Amino acid sequence: MTGGSITNNTAQNGGGLYNLGQLNISSGEISSNNATNGGAVYYAGGVITNFAGINILLNTATNGGGLFIASPDANFFILSGGTIAENTADYGGGVFVQSGIFKMTGGVIGDYS
Repeated sequence: MTGGSITNNTAQNGGGLYNLGQLNISSGEISSNNATNGGAVYYAGGVITNFAGINILLNTATNGGGLFIASPDANFFILSGGTIAENTADYGGGVFVQSGIFKMTGGVIGDYS
């Protein structure tokens, strides 16, 4: 996926996006979504997932307002640049890592509660 937006969705896991495979997203926005786990994105594993220059904003969840990472096979979720901001959660306003590996190069995580 290149560009575009995923907005105003609700789900149990992954308000904006639930990923169980390989996924590459560059630019765009995931915003104003709601879920119990992963307001914007729920990453359940698969192979390497890459997000480059994406904005994850204004999402809400119980766990992981922006990202919820639960990869049982220690797979990688890689964020290159972009912003995770203004997300809200009881646990992990920006990112909640239950299992797996989260790698971030550049970008910003901030202004969350």
